[in-house]
Amino acid sequence: MFITSFRARTTAFLGLLLIGTSCQQGDLDVGQQIISPLELAITPIDTFRVDAATVLTDTFATSADSSVLVGQWTDALTGRTSALGFSAVSYVSHDLPDRTGARFDSLVLVLPLGTAYGDTTTPTTLRVHRLTETVDTKTYYNLDAVGYEVSSFLVKTVQPRPGSGSRQVRLKLPDAYGQSLFAALRSRTISDNETFHNLLKGFAFVADPTSANLLLKLAISSGSAGLVLYYHENDLNQTRSTLRFPLEGGHFSQIVTSRSGTPLVALTDRSRSVASSQTERTSFVIPAAMLQTRLSFPSIGQLALLETFRGLNRAELIVEPVGQNPRSNAAPPAQLVLFQTNSQNERLAIVPDGTGGSSTVGATYSYSLTDLEQQGQYVFDLTYYLNEILSNRLTNRPLLLTAVTSAARLPQERLTLGDNSNGTYRMRLKLYATFGK
Repeated sequence: MFITSFRARTTAFLGLLLIGTSCQQGDLDVGQQIISPLELAITPIDTFRVDAATVLTDTFATSADSSVLVGQWTDALTGRTSALGFSAVSYVSHDLPDRTGARFDSLVLVLPLGTAYGDTTTPTTLRVHRLTETVDTKTYYNLDAVGYEVSSFLVKTVQPRPGSGSRQVRLKLPDAYGQSLFAALRSRTISDNETFHNLLKGFAFVADPTSANLLLKLAISSGSAGLVLYYHENDLNQTRSTLRFPLEGGHFSQIVTSRSGTPLVALTDRSRSVASSQTERTSFVIPAAMLQTRLSFPSIGQLALLETFRGLNRAELIVEPVGQNPRSNAAPPAQLVLFQTNSQNERLAIVPDGTGGSSTVGATYSYSLTDLEQQGQYVFDLTYYLNEILSNRLTNRPLLLTAVTSAARLPQERLTLGDNSNGTYRMRLKLYATFGK
């Protein structure tokens, strides 16, 4: 609807804008060259429209982590994320051919347990498969995989715990298999990585699907992890010895998400988005599921059209995480960052903060000192960025909201955010603008 009078148009717009706000005497440095400082007032506004949607991120490397990830996480809105790990086994030099009295005892796969995320009250079954393809030392990403045998080679039920420590999973290999490896080492049939991998290329680690949401880390790069050969000398003391083949030479996790049957099934490529109105007034930042949030402020430019507008003192984007499932022991990401984007949801540029640096605007998870309920939040300072838009020095582009994370923190980075219309966890753009009479 068009309003013929410019004054009527701006007055009506401001009236809608200031619902639930108040006025106070303002910062006299803003607009005092235009109008008498005594006629200025700072008005806080938090009714500006913020549009939120969930979009995809790029694939990410998983081979840099010291652990591999197994398990699954299912959510009615975001889908089912499944993780399985792959690791090579490396040959080590030894003197077994010279030990004429050496006798085989056992062959054991030792897997130190890392932190478990999710429901740790339910035991999980870990299945180990032999690889049919080699894991290299190259960079592997979350959608990569190598071939492995369909049938499980080793199986063990484990009880996960929230904390990490020195706990281990020990899986004894069949004696016949261990004897054959021992004999090949003694005869020098196995003498290097190539000949070792002819017998055993490595392992794939798979957790049985359960009704519980659980992601478990296996500390592959730990000094105690590996395939351990136990043997003894045929002497009077029956001297015991061990030979450990480490899980080195390459390892990674495959982490894939099925969104079938969820509102996010439309996310078939990077250019697609799903509005928060379709996901119960929420959006998501979940790196392991390749999800991030897209934000836009479609009406911010109209603020400059108000004839009484004198300047923007401060602008804060406040986002609040939706309360998590009590069985999830994952803390919110420590930091979120913003990037300018386009219709393809590509990262175009940083969101400048006015310091001239190369880093983008970010926010740390914290609690407001005035919030009696201690609701956590992220507060982004967008003062400089929005002033640049209002001055027509920057284009009002959508922004990508993503977590600052690492491969080691992937399992615990799950964040659901309330949108602009969420009744409990509301996303809002809070402005402090100076207006003159």
